[in-house]
Amino acid sequence: RHLYPGGAARLHMLRKELGDDAFFAGVRTSLKRVAHKVVETAVFRHCRVEASGRSLGRWFDQWIRSKGFPKLKVAYAWDGKQSQATFTIEQTQLDEKEEVPVFRMPLDIGWTIDGVPHVRTVELERAKHVVVVPMAKAPDAVRIDPLGRAVIKLELNPGETLLRRQLVEAPDVTGRILAGNELCKTGRRKNIEAVRDAYRNEAFWGVRVRFAEALAGAETQAAVEALAALIADEQDGLVLEPLLRQAAKLRAPEIRRAVEARLDDGIGLYRATQAAYEVLGAQRDEAPYGLLAEAAGVDDRYGFEQSGAFRALAGTRRGEALDVLLD
Repeated sequence: RHLYPGGAARLHMLRKELGDDAFFAGVRTSLKRVAHKVVETAVFRHCRVEASGRSLGRWFDQWIRSKGFPKLKVAYAWDGKQSQATFTIEQTQLDEKEEVPVFRMPLDIGWTIDGVPHVRTVELERAKHVVVVPMAKAPDAVRIDPLGRAVIKLELNPGETLLRRQLVEAPDVTGRILAGNELCKTGRRKNIEAVRDAYRNEAFWGVRVRFAEALAGAETQAAVEALAALIADEQDGLVLEPLLRQAAKLRAPEIRRAVEARLDDGIGLYRATQAAYEVLGAQRDEAPYGLLAEAAGVDDRYGFEQSGAFRALAGTRRGEALDVLLD
């Protein structure tokens, strides 16, 4: 998303690289210079050059004018005899058909020992780097870009023990989300249940949404059971709708029963009710056709619930649904 979310992420990255003093001095200069005028990238850049004393040519070429962004696959290994950690960092966007180039950028490697965080910055200049970091002892946590300075897509699995600890102890939402993603990729019941439990204890709704996405992507029986349990419990409207939409990717009796129970109790949220009908429609032959057909005939104030029932009928792929939809 290179417009609003992508632009905001890149501005944040530039701010972290320049520091607040230079970044906001450039902001003030550009606001004065282009007030009531069209703003162009060249002017935007020049104001930041004046404030920071840096040319920023390569930065704008990479992050604004070029396509894509770095996708990093990082392998971690601990050597207890040498008391050192090895990080193998690869830029995997080079394998894509879009011909995204190698990015040259600073990248933070973070680790925590006895509750004390440490950060070392390395310069990425090639497609692959091997970085050896001496440490006093085995770290309690290992992170890449722990401060969220870089626009990257990250794959890092430092081991399930460290990931389960990061899942609940990471102070930032990104760290908890990344841990949940990697644990769900393993498909192991122990890890799936750890993500389910972390979901229940997570205060921020946005992280719960991403945990639901990771659980649906696991496509295991343990993930089905976890999603069904969470559907039964979730009360936050910001989460329930996306949780249900993730559950719609799976066909399982546990999911169907959990959704039917919520509808029987009355969800009370029209977007979530819409999604609930669509989950049931996605169950195909096991969908409660009568319930969906009845809901399709009921007008609601904003039309969300009825449209969900229409989509659900289509999702069943049943011939008799066609007549209802045509009517």
